[in-house]
Amino acid sequence: FFDENNPADSICVMAYFSASPTGVESFVYTNVNTLSQAHPNPASGTTKINYTLRNDIRAAKLEMHNMLGAKVKTIDLKEKFASLEISLNDLDSGVYFYSLVVDDKTISTKKLVVTK
Repeated sequence: FFDENNPADSICVMAYFSASPTGVESFVYTNVNTLSQAHPNPASGTTKINYTLRNDIRAAKLEMHNMLGAKVKTIDLKEKFASLEISLNDLDSGVYFYSLVVDDKTISTKKLVVTK
């Protein structure tokens, strides 16, 4: 938008941006505890599970149980968000449940099918 009949016409637009090394991603990931579906599922060999943790938690872990409720794996979670690659070689074929446990409270539970 300018005046075609006045070649001396001009306009000035200033845009200011604010950026920081943490960015929006840090805000999104650290304000909610989440647990993704395992992929692939059904799985054999390994599977990946993504999680995010709030900033104010004291301790978090991923617990895996078999159909009878027996705990078969526990993984301490040290990062605020990560993608875990979990080996399934030590598990028999079957249905398992994995849970995100934060400060001794189960936040979310998902199902994983292991095939050999």
